Amino acid sequence: MIQQKSLNNQHKLYVLGLFLITILLTQISPPFIAIGSLPDYFIAWAVALISVNNKYFGVMKIFFLGLVADILIGQLIGQYGFTFLLIYVLHFFIRKMLTIQSNGQKTILGVILILAGLLIVYLTSATYQVDNYETSALLKIIFTIIAFLIYRLIFEMKLKAI
Repeated sequence: MIQQKSLNNQHKLYVLGLFLITILLTQISPPFIAIGSLPDYFIAWAVALISVNNKYFGVMKIFFLGLVADILIGQLIGQYGFTFLLIYVLHFFIRKMLTIQSNGQKTILGVILILAGLLIVYLTSATYQVDNYETSALLKIIFTIIAFLIYRLIFEMKLKAI
């Protein structure tokens, strides 16, 4: 029992560490990527976390992490909390309706969740005049999917190691 608890704490610390790295990545702008086409690291992180069936992070913890992300990046408060919540619910319903077993199916589910998350962020920020660059939306989608694949690979490798 003690070993199981220490594994849970180690896993939670690892996920929170990746969350802090994600916060740092959102503040860095590489010179070779245009500002409007930067990936949405928070959506990629949340979809990767939700898609690995993490039983330690439920609805409330995901929503709270979204609120923390909103506060730390300083945009519309509650936007990422709402987005993470809807991604979690969408993932739950898709997993209940469909049998998803192979890695290809999990990747397609992740892409669907990323597209839904980016759409939710765009729709919630449209009325509040938050900076959105529609001209490079395709690049943003592509870079966010690549970031999701990297996060998912990191989560899966670390979960097997723990």
